[in-house]
Amino acid sequence: MKADSVYSLSDQLKEKITALAGLVERNFSYRVKLEEYIVLPDYGQRVVLRFGLKVDLSAPEKADEIESMIRELVGDDYWAVLEGRVFYKFGFSPEILESQLSIINNNLPDHILELPETIHSQKLREDAKIIRKVLKLPKDCHIWEIEVPIVESSSYPVIRIVNLKEWGSGYSEEFAKNRVKLGEVICTVEYLKNNDTFKGMLKSYIAATKSGKAVVNYIMGI
Repeated sequence: MKADSVYSLSDQLKEKITALAGLVERNFSYRVKLEEYIVLPDYGQRVVLRFGLKVDLSAPEKADEIESMIRELVGDDYWAVLEGRVFYKFGFSPEILESQLSIINNNLPDHILELPETIHSQKLREDAKIIRKVLKLPKDCHIWEIEVPIVESSSYPVIRIVNLKEWGSGYSEEFAKNRVKLGEVICTVEYLKNNDTFKGMLKSYIAATKSGKAVVNYIMGI
């Protein structure tokens, strides 16, 4: 299998993202920087661009303004967020995510997850089929995300799989972490237990965009 047969890891997608990130970074006089991108093959077929900030924010509302501007620049074919550490000074910590996302999932209806197609949707569905075949995944395992670093590092892309049969938090007890080679690209594979956070995160992206808020601010209730 060739690496470019997996769209999520392809030069084709990376070139699109790099060009778009350049547009965003120039618009903000390089005070923002794309840190990584994430694709969601089985959960809405979205491509998410995660940006870091090179300046401290004076207030969380400033994050709402910046993230909304980035969304306008990248357009409807991408989701864009500021990374979580931008919000540490305003009280955010990863430990609060699960409880907050569970509340959001329960409070928002599932029909908001009926998302329109993007230019990536069909290609990401094909990626899901390829990865499922290579990993020999059973039907009750879904591919949550593929996280791909942008900056040069020793980190591999990470494929995260949700075991729908195993409810709880953290890593699956049924499947062990491993690695897989897709074409020429080595990826780490992590298996997770199923819970409300996955749908809650999708709903947060959608609701935050509609309300003009940064995703993390929306999750925190700021």
